Amino acid sequence: MAGILSTWWWNKNTIHISSRSLMDIFLGLFLVGFAPVLPVDFAGVFLVGLVTTWIRI
Repeated sequence: MAGILSTWWWNKNTIHISSRSLMDIFLGLFLVGFAPVLPVDFAGVFLVGLVTTWIRI
């Protein structure tokens, strides 16, 4: 819930990096959840970790 509210607030204030970050997180979770190949799973985990770190900085 907090992520959705912060995305709305950042977009309202014309900082669109939040939308890109949220879509990248969803892509990483999709890769982890539905990829049949282990290296793709690792790429999804890496993407989620990278974007989470990027948002915090």
